[in-house]
Amino acid sequence: MKPSWFIALPVAVDPAADWFATLSAAAPRDLRRFHRADLHLTVAFLGACGQDAARAAWSVVRTMEPPDFDVTLGGLVPMGNRKKPSAIAVGLERGREAVAAYMTRWRGELLAAAGARPDGRRARPHITIGRPPRTIVPEGRAAIVDWARAYPPIGASVNLNRLALYTWSDDRSVRQFSAVETR
Repeated sequence: MKPSWFIALPVAVDPAADWFATLSAAAPRDLRRFHRADLHLTVAFLGACGQDAARAAWSVVRTMEPPDFDVTLGGLVPMGNRKKPSAIAVGLERGREAVAAYMTRWRGELLAAAGARPDGRRARPHITIGRPPRTIVPEGRAAIVDWARAYPPIGASVNLNRLALYTWSDDRSVRQFSAVETR
């Protein structure tokens, strides 16, 4: 499989208020948790477009307003198919509208520069924290979704002030993604 590429806002976790460690410790055993360095909020998913196309999209970043969003992390939400969610993510409370507007403003231009298909879906800012295994039994997936829906809002404040071009990491058993460029 060809690796996917995307442009995202990296999410740094403050060691003094490590919401991610607390969340990871409480997560069901079956949830494949992301590494803390993999946490990001996707602005534009370019897909398996190849490095040249991804770098063409990255060149658009020079024309973009630099991001500077102070957001508050909300509750957990299942993502993907409603009947068979493929990810668990943290939603945003404060700052959600501003980040969604930024995504909406730039996503089309980034996708066009990469030669990727337009994405007409409404921008839904979120930070994926893990995925159920593809082969999980329905009861296991339901347990993960129930846990996510019952988990209290996180409430941590995070500043999103960088953009990065990501692709798959070389060793996906350790980390899912690798930042190729950061601005």
